Amino acid sequence: MGTLIKARDRFSDNQIVDLKASLERGGIVCMVTDTVYGLNCMPESGEALARLTHIKGSGARPFLLLIGELSWLGQLACEIPSSAQRLIARYWPGPLTLILKASDVVEPGVRGPRGTVAVRQPRSSLCEQLLLAMRRPLVSSSANVEGELPCTTGEGAARAFLDRVDVVVNSGRAPTKLPSTIVDVTLTPPTVVREGALRVDGDFLSQLNAR
Repeated sequence: MGTLIKARDRFSDNQIVDLKASLERGGIVCMVTDTVYGLNCMPESGEALARLTHIKGSGARPFLLLIGELSWLGQLACEIPSSAQRLIARYWPGPLTLILKASDVVEPGVRGPRGTVAVRQPRSSLCEQLLLAMRRPLVSSSANVEGELPCTTGEGAARAFLDRVDVVVNSGRAPTKLPSTIVDVTLTPPTVVREGALRVDGDFLSQLNAR
């Protein structure tokens, strides 16, 4: 059985210490993002990634990475095309995930089949606080098992995952009922591969596609 804690806009110092310790031990933390509740772990932990895959279902991988600062992106992507730069300028931080070509530092467990990595910078004070305290990206996947809808309340997340993960953070109702929108900027033209919480402006995307 995991630990249930409550936090709305900010973690206490003691909560941050405990969350860091849990993640660094290879634990999984369920907490709200700027979209739905997510399951989070360290990308370096093969055991945590295996647990996350087991919880989510066989078709879960690859997972995305959350970053606390835009400057971290350059360490994860070997190329940031102009289309990605323009999407970032318009929509980050926010519920937009970008698929980019992965750099050599990206762990195999979070690489896509084409050598890609999915990254986003969430607009969430809790996520930002934890990420900056960890000083590294975290693996994230929506808090649901394959074929089911993501958890959108802390109570629902606790019911579904408290006996499967190390910590559940109850922050009440999630901002949306949809996961992040995903755009693959390794493709020409850049392509929306999952419609989610963010509606990418069609005219803006057309301008990207025309370049």
